[in-house]
Amino acid sequence: MFNSPTIDLASCRDDEGGEKLKTGRSTARDSPVRGARKTAGAVPSRDFVRVGRSRIDGKGVFAKRRIPWGTRVIEYTGARVPIATLLTGVTSSAPAHVYVFRLSASTAIDGARGGSDARFINHSCDPNCEAYIFDDRVYIYAVQDIARGDELTLDYKLGPVIHGPRSRARAKALYACRCGAKTCRGTMLASRRRGAHS
Repeated sequence: MFNSPTIDLASCRDDEGGEKLKTGRSTARDSPVRGARKTAGAVPSRDFVRVGRSRIDGKGVFAKRRIPWGTRVIEYTGARVPIATLLTGVTSSAPAHVYVFRLSASTAIDGARGGSDARFINHSCDPNCEAYIFDDRVYIYAVQDIARGDELTLDYKLGPVIHGPRSRARAKALYACRCGAKTCRGTMLASRRRGAHS
């Protein structure tokens, strides 16, 4: 079984409302993207991306060639670390620059430690990629056709580290979004679910 994680910056919380896909038996080569086209024959080369300057923020990941919808683009790799160690240096005054994928309640992948180019994928409120976990490995999939030269993006769906009065407002300011999408919500924080409180 596989599921869709969220990227977590500092907080190491995943999106508890994440949808579990119901597809039966799957392997890492199967596409979790609903309705994705299957191609017969040999597995194509995974050399889809390059790192370059991003208009969103710092470095970004760009398509070296057309990437069809449903394609597994790249694996998010890095050191497997206890979540508790990632939270040690987090303060309320500045955003922590720790980008990780949460695998379980106690373990995360820290892309900054020996990670792949996937660690440079920037946030967008209208992403063209999504992450899925297969057997404790994180893969990035295209959720739409991506043209050569386009930047690959994910919705980070961050959760705040700091809780209490005004914590969401402070976190929104610290993690402001610069994606430029028409549907931009102004923050990299996850959308609030109805009835949820900070």
